[in-house]
Amino acid sequence: MTNDSSQRLRLELQEAQAELRKAHERIAWMETSRFWKIRNQWFRFKMLLKATAQGATAREPTRPAAVPAGSSLTGWFAQTPLRSATELTRSPKRVEVVVLGQGPRALLETCLESVVRCSRPGESFLVMDCGLDPQESQAMADFVASQRGRWVEAGEGRASRLLGSILKETEADFVALVASTATVTPDWLDRLIGCAESDARIAVAAPLSGLCTSSIGALLPGPEGLDSYATLLAGGSGRIYPHVSSLPTPCVLIRAGASVEVIAGGNEIALRIVVGEGEAALADDVYIGIGEATGQTFAIERSVGNLPSGTENTDRVVDVILERAARLPAASERRRTGRVRWEGKRVLFVLPIIDRGGGANIVLSEARALVTLGVDAQILNLPEHRSGFERSYPDPGVPVVFAAREEIATFGSEFDAVVATANHSVEWLVPLAEQGAPPVLGYYVQDFEPYFFPLGSSGHDRAWHSYDLIPGMRLFTKTEWNRAEVEERRSVPCRVVGPSFDSDIFRPRIEFSSGPVVRIAAMVRPSTPRRQPELTMELLAELFNRRKERVEIILFGAEIADPAFVALAQPFSFPFRNGGVLTETKLALLFNHVDVFADFSAFQAMGLTALEAMACGAAVIVPAKGGASSFARNESNALLVDTSSRADCLAAMERLVDDRFLRRRLGRQAARDVLAHEPEEAAFRILEALFGEAG
Repeated sequence: MTNDSSQRLRLELQEAQAELRKAHERIAWMETSRFWKIRNQWFRFKMLLKATAQGATAREPTRPAAVPAGSSLTGWFAQTPLRSATELTRSPKRVEVVVLGQGPRALLETCLESVVRCSRPGESFLVMDCGLDPQESQAMADFVASQRGRWVEAGEGRASRLLGSILKETEADFVALVASTATVTPDWLDRLIGCAESDARIAVAAPLSGLCTSSIGALLPGPEGLDSYATLLAGGSGRIYPHVSSLPTPCVLIRAGASVEVIAGGNEIALRIVVGEGEAALADDVYIGIGEATGQTFAIERSVGNLPSGTENTDRVVDVILERAARLPAASERRRTGRVRWEGKRVLFVLPIIDRGGGANIVLSEARALVTLGVDAQILNLPEHRSGFERSYPDPGVPVVFAAREEIATFGSEFDAVVATANHSVEWLVPLAEQGAPPVLGYYVQDFEPYFFPLGSSGHDRAWHSYDLIPGMRLFTKTEWNRAEVEERRSVPCRVVGPSFDSDIFRPRIEFSSGPVVRIAAMVRPSTPRRQPELTMELLAELFNRRKERVEIILFGAEIADPAFVALAQPFSFPFRNGGVLTETKLALLFNHVDVFADFSAFQAMGLTALEAMACGAAVIVPAKGGASSFARNESNALLVDTSSRADCLAAMERLVDDRFLRRRLGRQAARDVLAHEPEEAAFRILEALFGEAG
């Protein structure tokens, strides 16, 4: 046998042993858990009652009933495209750029300079004189001619007619109308074309504009500041391209041949672009600056009786796009500050996991955020976990090394900080602590883990002592609840770095559902008793019995053929869809298609799944016990309930099913509020916790 074969067999054996050890620990916990014993007794009793009532004989549990296969979740995942923010296609499509020459000359000069600077190779433009002073008009005409442009005298009352003619007679693929108040930015045309061509129904595409003008100058002065802001906006966009019914804008891209009418106001400064057929879309990856002159914008409108479906429901998508845009200058400043203080630092997270999970998702997203702050962030996992980890996270976004426990001290000594992420990994850092000049040692406390194990068990003892095992270790956690649990029960100081979620993936992408059926999602994972999976199934069954045709129930967290799920769901006969174990991307798409997410856990240290659902604009129900209150405010952006009260849980679901206004109000507010919990915010505080306020 070769050395390579021997090494491979050894790694496979280690992985199998680790998985077996994990299974034994889980089984031991279940078998000794008072809750689980009572649960199993109650489950067997219910099964007996059901069998007796039906006159049935003993039989194997059957696969739970579900909605027919034709109504699976696959269609939801396919019909909502996820576009890369950094992706930019250089379009060969021709565009006729028309600038309206009007208003103050200084604004027009700024507009024309930006059009020339941001033009594509070989592109020309046309300027329509819509009433400039004759002396200024001649000077501007000379400038336009020097820049390969054409100057056209529109004359009083002729602007809308000339624009109408251009739209009908152009040989280009698109016509871009630019008000003299606009300052265009690099790649504006290619990005607008990308929006227009994302859907054949789109007749008009328009950029974001007029946002954050007072704070853009903080990035860089002059045109460079505007260009920098536009680059930030494009890089953080979802390229969602929401369809809109109305939008004031200093710039529009109109598809040639589209059913569009240009209507001028009395002074031909404010133009209405009325879309007869087709739809108008917002290019959320394009930012166009707008000057201070009032009225010199286009107003996109839809013809009466031809509004797109769900027009009244665009709030959550556009609201979040605008809110994210407004936060960009502050985010850019935070990133700059972080680099000044910590650029070049090296941080290693010890993350011994096999499968995808919420804790690992948080660590990975915040490690990626640390990179934006100039930090070399890496992950260390065990060799026996490699195949499972790489299957769960094929593209983690940061370097991952696989090293044995006894190698952690050697490898970790090359870093400025080494952070444990679970109670059993704290003891692996002890050899590092014993070195003469150890790195900063941290413990990312993601729950009060003694609660995971029965009192007196080895797992409980190890979790209990992990908090003070290494003197001087810097503990930090997500929520005030978790901090209080650690400090009050173990008398060890712990800092709060705040909740976070992957804000690039979890965001509103489609409008609220306008149908009569309310879609309710819930995680049902039999392997996690504290999530109360049986109570969740009982509540959903009761809700269906009370509301029937008004609700549609979607489960996720366990595969439908998983024996544990089959045993759990078998007593319940209500119809549901089961999404199974979902990746982050599919979970984000699921949350975009549901109205309500319900979490009836006994407690949550933070409640990542609820936070992700809120970020997509769903109305959520979360347990009042635990740390969800760090981001969920009762009756404002969520409903917090006592999950030990079955009646309270059921009443909360019924309220959201019956009250459409409440659902949408909570969802809209939630999607805006949770933007305060982007990964970079938590990453910044993690660095403060590890290295101090001064860096």
